[in-house]
Amino acid sequence: MHSIANNKSDAASSERKTEDANGLVGVERCRELVFPDPDSRPCRRIWDEWRAKGLLPFRKIGRRVFMDPEEVRRAIDHQFKVEVKKY
Repeated sequence: MHSIANNKSDAASSERKTEDANGLVGVERCRELVFPDPDSRPCRRIWDEWRAKGLLPFRKIGRRVFMDPEEVRRAIDHQFKVEVKKY
């Protein structure tokens, strides 16, 4: 019985790794992947504001919102990158 539980958790773990590596994830999971450190992660309210302003790409399927962490990272790099001034 213990091995069945391990097999299920292994399958779920490998499914999540595949999902995270190349695909759409939920909003919270995307925040976790783009900002792994919880102390430096923007709060959910700011994240939703950025999404509402069109700064973060997302897909809405029914009532659910999905994001591609790689696309979001590129959008953040593009929108919020501060260029160094050359004197």
